[in-house]
Amino acid sequence: MFVYSFKASSVKIIGFLCLCLVAAAAVVSLMPGAGAYLNVNKIEISKTLSSIDVKSEEGRKEYLSTLGFEVEGEPVSTSGERIPKVFDSVMEKYNSLQRSQGFDLERYTGKKVSGYTYKVTSLPDGTKLSDDRYLATLVVFKNKVVAADLCCPGRDEYYPLVRVS
Repeated sequence: MFVYSFKASSVKIIGFLCLCLVAAAAVVSLMPGAGAYLNVNKIEISKTLSSIDVKSEEGRKEYLSTLGFEVEGEPVSTSGERIPKVFDSVMEKYNSLQRSQGFDLERYTGKKVSGYTYKVTSLPDGTKLSDDRYLATLVVFKNKVVAADLCCPGRDEYYPLVRVS
């Protein structure tokens, strides 16, 4: 067994730490900017989505199109409902899905919202659909999308519509 010991002055320790910081900064500056690129695109998409007028039919379709979804004609259903002031377990689960996308319905408790559900004909990956497998829903409050989901009718399954990474 070997035991090493060394005596370093505070000047040597500070010099070593500075050298480590410079080396770390050099490594970070030489790395490809993939993370920054994704953040910039995410911000650009967010700005694009928030500038779309979702009061109109064309605006809601444009919103879905910006996310990569193609939808068929008119909505298959529209609704006007109030977000409950107290969430039950189903609403808590749905709001958990919404929070995963950057939305939060708790901010809109007691408010009247409008829901628009469309038949999805094409997914963001380019998959064309000919059946009623997926429905996309946008929940709108005062020209702002406050919730969105992709559901599978008959299976009672809900998925995020907006992918947040």
